[in-house]
Amino acid sequence: MRPVFSRQFQIAECRWQHDILKNVNLFSRSSRPMRNPYRRNRSQSGHPLMTMVVILIGIAFGIVVTIRQTTASPVTVNLQVTPVVTPSVISTDTQILPTLRPELPKYWLYIPSLGKTGQIIHLTLEGSSWNIQNLGNNVGHLIGTAWFDDAEAGNVVLAGHVELRDGTQGIFAGLNTLAIGDTFTIYKGDVSREYVIESSYETDPSDLTPLYWSSDAIVTLITCSNYDLLGNEYLNRHIVVARMIDLQ
Repeated sequence: MRPVFSRQFQIAECRWQHDILKNVNLFSRSSRPMRNPYRRNRSQSGHPLMTMVVILIGIAFGIVVTIRQTTASPVTVNLQVTPVVTPSVISTDTQILPTLRPELPKYWLYIPSLGKTGQIIHLTLEGSSWNIQNLGNNVGHLIGTAWFDDAEAGNVVLAGHVELRDGTQGIFAGLNTLAIGDTFTIYKGDVSREYVIESSYETDPSDLTPLYWSSDAIVTLITCSNYDLLGNEYLNRHIVVARMIDLQ
């Protein structure tokens, strides 16, 4: 026969186990649910949206601070410019005088029917044409043609403007009005040569025959003619050829 205290002990043990299981029952309404150790506690971390806003504000503040620190402040550089001293001209008592050369004889053309007189200057040949830049209201001798020293033969070619750049008349304005038989005179100091006009005509600018050598002592006068307003150029050249008739 089993002892009575053994039965009572078993009953007490069963009640004790029942009370323990009752307290740890996860599905019991009266018991508090057990916390999952792997689940984040919301009460400690706060709302995730607010956390994100705080992070973004922090990042923006950091960017602003970085930009202000890295922005280069203007640097003022004081440049000291050393003045350049220009040496003054040293005056001396010695005066350098240009070398004096005898004055070259001057030749003049006189056309009585036009009432014009012009000094004869030399025009240099540059390439395939003569430089008339400094011709002005003078009469230009085309270097390469005969000169007045060739008294017995040669063709002295003289050119002149019909109109100047400012619109005024040139030395050879009205050259086309000279008639055959009219005369003009070349002066060299006290010496003069008179020429009588034998021909007067117009030709193309590319015609070089007026420049040819002559076995007679002649003078050829050349100027521009037939101005084209649209093309802003002279289309022709007017030629006057005269033969020497007297040498005084």
